[in-house]
Amino acid sequence: MPLVNSGAIRTDLLDAEIEATKLGKSLEDVMESITTLTSEFGTGFAEARGMASSVIDTSVALGLSTSEGAQLIGTFATLSGLSNEAAVALAKQTTLLATASDVAPQQVLRDIAGSSEA
Repeated sequence: MPLVNSGAIRTDLLDAEIEATKLGKSLEDVMESITTLTSEFGTGFAEARGMASSVIDTSVALGLSTSEGAQLIGTFATLSGLSNEAAVALAKQTTLLATASDVAPQQVLRDIAGSSEA
């Protein structure tokens, strides 16, 4: 059984916290992103840690809460089989399409994110 590398976990979390702080967010947002991805979408812990900064950045850019951003990316990745990077790109493209169609992008994205809830 492989040993858990707590140093790597600590480094990932601290790095994500630094990036989150640059966007006005905190370690709590990092943990919220990780928890949403792992508990609601079955994303592995290591992958979710690696995605935390991207989820927070995308959430801020799209005007969503961290939880909504994680749900949106998780929904896109799960429903379409996309990689997490492709799911982030799809979320941004959806925003552009909604804006071009004169529809409130945040509402569209919240609806999509909300569709993942049971």
